[in-house]
Amino acid sequence: MADVSKIYTESTVLVLAHVVCIEAGESNIQAAEAHACGLKNIIDGVGGLDSLRFQTLTNLYCCNLMIGFVQHPPKLFVISEKWEKKVLVEASKLEDICASTKTSTLGSRFFKSAWWSDLHPVLKTTIRSLRKLILSHENTIKSGSKPFPTNGEYLILLAHHLFYLSGDTSLSPLEETLRLALLVYTGSRVWSFQGMGCLKTLVGTLEKFLRPNIGLLRDKDPQFLLWTMFVASVASHGVSDGSWLIANIADIANESSITDWRIARDTLSEYFYVFRMTDEPAKDIWETVRKQRKIRDMV
Repeated sequence: MADVSKIYTESTVLVLAHVVCIEAGESNIQAAEAHACGLKNIIDGVGGLDSLRFQTLTNLYCCNLMIGFVQHPPKLFVISEKWEKKVLVEASKLEDICASTKTSTLGSRFFKSAWWSDLHPVLKTTIRSLRKLILSHENTIKSGSKPFPTNGEYLILLAHHLFYLSGDTSLSPLEETLRLALLVYTGSRVWSFQGMGCLKTLVGTLEKFLRPNIGLLRDKDPQFLLWTMFVASVASHGVSDGSWLIANIADIANESSITDWRIARDTLSEYFYVFRMTDEPAKDIWETVRKQRKIRDMV
């Protein structure tokens, strides 16, 4: 008879965590949930979360990241206190890394918006932290230097904060839109999940939420809505039909007098969007928007 105790090892935790990540990344939530249930039993068998090494916990929380993209509200593994403390200590070093980027306008429209003061505290904290992480990430891409070692862990922790707000009935439509848009942005522009099922599912969730709330959001802050829809369009580019998003971006751009790519780029970058030399999808989307506006002007 096989020795069942041999499966209760940290190595098994790593293998199963990898399987769950792949399944959730493919948006196969039923398979991911089934393996996650077994994974929880294995973790209990090896002594619980506190018995696992830091890197093993990080791999485990990558499962949460993938699951959180496809399930709302998601069923997540509990965050270990020792893991969180280490991540926060390392993340504090971002202050030094980002000291030279204080003049950047990235995120400035969030802070200046009429609704910022009333925003949920978790969303405020997450936006401030994401700004540092995005600037650090983009500087790494430009310089080709080694990424700051705990960016990934800190991003996972921030995503958890956003996941825990899922289903919070106190959130306004704008706050829920912002929560989903921040996840879409990091999934597309930082994690590079482009083309994966989990990101496609998340964009679908965002679009489904936007449809009945679009009138309210356009009245509240049309340029914020334009940013949200543009981020969703980039994330789903070449994967799903984005005609509804494009049509509404064209309408809002017209109403906001955003007439060319330069103005659009400046507006988007004052929320969260850092343009890169290789950003052909973003340019393609704006060209489609331009053509849409031209057709409407002819009608």
